Amino acid sequence: MSDGPPPPQDQSPPGWDLLSTPPPPSSDLVAYLQANRDRYTREALEGRLAAAGHPPEAIAAAWAAALLEDSATGHRDRREQTAWIIAAAYAATWLAVTFLVMAPNDAMYGAQPILAGILAVALLIPGLIAVRVALSAGWLRRAGVGRVVAFAFVPMLILFALAGTCVSYVRAV
Repeated sequence: MSDGPPPPQDQSPPGWDLLSTPPPPSSDLVAYLQANRDRYTREALEGRLAAAGHPPEAIAAAWAAALLEDSATGHRDRREQTAWIIAAAYAATWLAVTFLVMAPNDAMYGAQPILAGILAVALLIPGLIAVRVALSAGWLRRAGVGRVVAFAFVPMLILFALAGTCVSYVRAV
C-alpha cells in the first residue's frame, strides 16, 4: 500500500493499457479479429477498430467473415447446447432411477416418493451448478464437439456417482 492518494480515475496504473486494450489493428481486419477475439471482448475490439478509423460496415463485414470461417470449421458458441445436454442427462437419470429402480421395488413400503424427492434435490443442486457453469464458460464460445464432450465429462461423473449411490441403496432395501 502506498501512502499517497490514489491516482485520478482517468489514469490507469502503469502497464494496465497493455492488458485491457487490444493491440493496434492491422490492415487485415478478419485476421485481426480472429487473433484477438479470445482475449478481448467484441465491444473492445470494435471500439479499437472504430478509433483507428475503420467504418462500421467494414467492421461488421469482418465479424461476419470471421464467424463464417468458424462455422465452416465446426466452431461455434456451444454454451447453450452443452447446458441443455447436461440438464437433459440429469432429468433423464432422475426419471430412469425413479421409475425403473424405485417404483418397482415393493419392499420399500411406500417410501418411493420420499426417496424420489431426495434424489431430485440431490441431482438438482449439482445439475443447476453444472448448467450455470456451462452457460458462463468462455471456452465453449468457439468450441467444437470435443470441447463439449470434455466439458460435460465431470458433471456426468457426478451424476452417475449420485445415481449409483441411490440405486445401490434401493437395491439393498
